[in-house]
Amino acid sequence: TNGHSARGFEPYQAVNKTNEFIEFEIPSHSGLVGKSLIDLQLPVHVVLIHRDSDDFIPKGNTEVQAHDRLVCLVNRNAIPEIKHRLETSEIH
Repeated sequence: TNGHSARGFEPYQAVNKTNEFIEFEIPSHSGLVGKSLIDLQLPVHVVLIHRDSDDFIPKGNTEVQAHDRLVCLVNRNAIPEIKHRLETSEIH
């Protein structure tokens, strides 16, 4: 593994030397719950959301719900910030 795997945070494959696809779950205690993707200002490009038994391509106004699993394209250097923001209630 590349050292980024953690509970609720799964790496996919590298796209190139700096970017990769990741999947992570939004914890129920996260301050991200109820916010639209555009308002999150996370350093990722969300390409797919798994919600309950549905998969869909989100829009900027899609609101994040607890336990959503987001598949994102991300710069590897941003992964620590994403992990921190998922585990806290911080919204920037």
